[in-house]
Amino acid sequence: MDRRRFLALAGAAAGAGIAAPAYAASYPCYDSGVPEEMHGKLAELAPYGITALAFTPSGGWVIVTKDGRYFARGIPDACFAELGSLVKAGRQITCVAFPPEGGDRWVITTDKGVSARGLPEECRQRIDAYYDAGQQVVCVAFPPAGGDRWVVLASNGFYARGVDDECYQMMRNLTQGGRRITHVAFPKAKGWVVVAQDTYFARGIPDACFSRMGTLYNGGWQTHSLAFSPSGGWALSTRGKMPSLPADKVRKVENSVGGGTIWQRMNAYKTPGVAVAVVTGNKIAWSTGYGWLEAGSGAAAHPETAFQAASISKAVATVGVLRLLQTRKIALDADVRPLLGWTLGRRSCLTSNAVPTIDRLLTHRAGVIGRGSTSPAASAPASTRAAAASPATARAPPCRRCCRS
Repeated sequence: MDRRRFLALAGAAAGAGIAAPAYAASYPCYDSGVPEEMHGKLAELAPYGITALAFTPSGGWVIVTKDGRYFARGIPDACFAELGSLVKAGRQITCVAFPPEGGDRWVITTDKGVSARGLPEECRQRIDAYYDAGQQVVCVAFPPAGGDRWVVLASNGFYARGVDDECYQMMRNLTQGGRRITHVAFPKAKGWVVVAQDTYFARGIPDACFSRMGTLYNGGWQTHSLAFSPSGGWALSTRGKMPSLPADKVRKVENSVGGGTIWQRMNAYKTPGVAVAVVTGNKIAWSTGYGWLEAGSGAAAHPETAFQAASISKAVATVGVLRLLQTRKIALDADVRPLLGWTLGRRSCLTSNAVPTIDRLLTHRAGVIGRGSTSPAASAPASTRAAAASPATARAPPCRRCCRS
């Protein structure tokens, strides 16, 4: 499957860094396809810990460090002026972002509040709500399609509107594993990146960018800033090592499914999508979806997706039947036909005196026609089908995907 994921490897060799002044930390950074001036400024400012890195839809760019250094080229004048005012006031800039419609639209989030212009109304409301709740907003990202599509990441939560369905599911997945989503970015074309504290997931990003993210993680560095230019370039940086966190139980399950990862097992069985729930102490510990509702579709599998239960339902159905027999005082070896409101289809190989008993039905030995049938109309012989069919017994539409192996 075209899914990219990289887990931190403890003890791996450090990635290549940049030359840095003796009084600044040596934080690695990488870029490709960006303006030469930006390339130079990125190398100059990365040692001071980049907290905001962004491109405008028209190709402008801005870099801000945690100690208040900043440089910008081609961003809206009002944004540049507000950035200077916030830095002068001692605010630490956590994110600068530009909606894809361009023009005088922008957002600057800080350790104590937000300044913005031209954002979707709900996006602005969500940002304000996080600050009102005492949380900092650490990232705001906009998919290239524009409109009311956005992601807001806070110090302890996230909210998304109109983003790629699989991207959203990955954010849900990671947070259930006890990780915080720290960064989300969208290339100009289709694709996305979700960064958590000690792992990241990506789809449709440039190979070189994905490789350099791997270099950072192999060296124990966390990806803190990542931005994609409208011309296809990209830039990424770190300002510190990955935190030491407890084991991620969700990742443990994902990586131990029948001798492989859940993605490998899905690929082996050509299964486009799966929903998983783990129950601990009679309660759902976590649930998440993987892949797509249908192969080639754009809708991801959700924990709430209604799958066809198929053979998984047999044990539950049997318990229900046994309980019904107990309540109604019906024998397990009773003929089922008098209990039905339709004619039960029978295979031609059966003798005329063969009895379809309840226990035989439960053990697939009753000789009933219609493997996989869900209604009498589909299972009855042609001679009786017309009489048996009715609006109440019309054949149910087929499920879009079956989970039977």
